[in-house]
Amino acid sequence: GYVAASVAWAALGNPGLKQMAGWLKWVATSVLVVLMMVFVGYLSMSGVVSGSVDAMSMKVAKFAISGAIPVVGDAAAAALSSSAAAVQLLKGSLALAALAALAAMFLPAFAQCALYFLAFSGSGIVACGSGQDQCGQICRNLAEGARLCAAVLVLYFFMVILSTALLLLTGVGGG
Repeated sequence: GYVAASVAWAALGNPGLKQMAGWLKWVATSVLVVLMMVFVGYLSMSGVVSGSVDAMSMKVAKFAISGAIPVVGDAAAAALSSSAAAVQLLKGSLALAALAALAAMFLPAFAQCALYFLAFSGSGIVACGSGQDQCGQICRNLAEGARLCAAVLVLYFFMVILSTALLLLTGVGGG
């Protein structure tokens, strides 16, 4: 919506379209900020709750094993703790590999957004320098549209990366 309104404003010169484009840009950026804040809050709360539940479950399991098996119960509980630590280490290693793979997957899309932004910005400068102000404004608006697309991509990237990083840091999640 923003790109269409801003390009239409640049092509037609209607001030109402300029106001609408500015409003659409404000709405888009506000929605992105709110979504990111809600997502980070959700991840924080779910990580705290599930980390507490996992720790309590481990303590209950160790107590039950120690109490149920008289002589070797303590050794079995220690083995349970060691195996749980090994699983957490494996989860951490896999999470780091997943973070690297995700970053590699997003890199081409980031590069494409950056190239579009640079191409449209450069074209706008050339157009304005040669006296084509209307064309220059259209190019600047398209560059701003590429920047908004990059912002959406950044939001999605951080949603994926933050959820994976939270699993890595807290050691909780599907196993």
